[in-house]
Amino acid sequence: MSRTLNMYKKISFLLTVLILTLTIPALAMEITPPELIFHKDNTLSVRFSLKIDEDQLKEIRQGLPKEYTVYVDLFKYWDIWPDEFIVGKRIVRFLRADPVKGEFVVRSFDGKVRIKKRFKGIQSMLKWAVKFNEVPLLNLEGLPEGRYFVKVTVESKARNIPSLISELFFFLPVKEFSISVKSRVFHWPPRDVKR
Repeated sequence: MSRTLNMYKKISFLLTVLILTLTIPALAMEITPPELIFHKDNTLSVRFSLKIDEDQLKEIRQGLPKEYTVYVDLFKYWDIWPDEFIVGKRIVRFLRADPVKGEFVVRSFDGKVRIKKRFKGIQSMLKWAVKFNEVPLLNLEGLPEGRYFVKVTVESKARNIPSLISELFFFLPVKEFSISVKSRVFHWPPRDVKR
């Protein structure tokens, strides 16, 4: 009896350790809280930046490509119901090092414009690649009255997983990580302005 009890204790301990190690997220990146910019023509832009950790930088320096997908989404805030998605923007940034040429390359695509930039150093590359200055989101003019917020999500695809394998083995993680941060809640139209 005590032998089986000991075995159950060992198995439950191992399962607990396994679950804890699999569920603890490895934060490879941080996002600064989004800054909302309201322009005179009632357009909304968002400013934020990313902070890549040292392990990711080391992989980039070694020549491993990194692809970051950034989602900037506007939601209508509801107290009881789930928040309502209004509009979003997707930006893909692809970072890689070319050890032969001694340069770093960043490709960016926001759905309309493709940009490819080359840099001599990793710091100059990061200065451009991780800063998102005034990402235009939408014109607020036709938006119904309510409370809104912006959510910024950054995802990194796991490397070396072909799409066919990820389709067949759906339980394999497709993302290396996915993190998000929300802005402050704002009221539209502003309550202090009479229309």
